Amino acid sequence: VYVLLVLDYHGVLRTTKDSWGGNDEWKNNPYNQANGGPCASPAEFFTQAEARRHYQNRLRYAAARWASHPHLAGWEFWNEIDIPIRSESISQESVVDWHREMSAFLKSIDPAQHPVTSSHMVPTEFHRLPCGAHGSPTRRLHSPELQPFRGPPVGTT
Repeated sequence: VYVLLVLDYHGVLRTTKDSWGGNDEWKNNPYNQANGGPCASPAEFFTQAEARRHYQNRLRYAAARWASHPHLAGWEFWNEIDIPIRSESISQESVVDWHREMSAFLKSIDPAQHPVTSSHMVPTEFHRLPCGAHGSPTRRLHSPELQPFRGPPVGTT
């Protein structure tokens, strides 16, 4: 058995309940200013320098703790990242920039060079959004650091 380690899921960035009646976990998120974190809103998680530094510290811990495990198949930053992008009006460009930075950082500290990915719920959602000649910004995230792994990850065609 191999494990794709999912570090976060969409609910930790949501401020309102979803159709299932939950997943509004921003109120409990340690990045939330109300809890002593650096971010006034979920969107700031992707743009705030202090939030990025904290997340890199999480990645350092995760890589030190699990990167050498023989059954780690890869890292998934976000499960269904498209949900908070839509529900919280988070800039796709900021999510793309964040993924570029964090995937390069994780690759730089992972001695085993595991695949890195994020997934989204609606594979075609990003492709329908009007963002210029090359489609959506997340579709333009072609990078050796961010690889297809489970379902259609952010940044693949």
